[in-house]
Amino acid sequence: MTRLKRLREAAGVNREEFARLTGVTLARLEKHEQGRHGISLEDAATYATHLAPLLLKTPSSLLAELAELPEQVPA
Repeated sequence: MTRLKRLREAAGVNREEFARLTGVTLARLEKHEQGRHGISLEDAATYATHLAPLLLKTPSSLLAELAELPEQVPA
């Protein structure tokens, strides 16, 4: 299961509704969730922006998670 799919399911949104909310086609979302197509920075930012309020997280933390970036430790 990809991080995107795990996050979407944790937010309690089905695939069709999430595609509609984000303006991404269902086919494109399915490819992203199946790991068959890389997620562009623009799409990742869109996903993070829409998932953040549902998961009570910041868009930037979700963007880092979607991009599989390591967590930064505050200095």
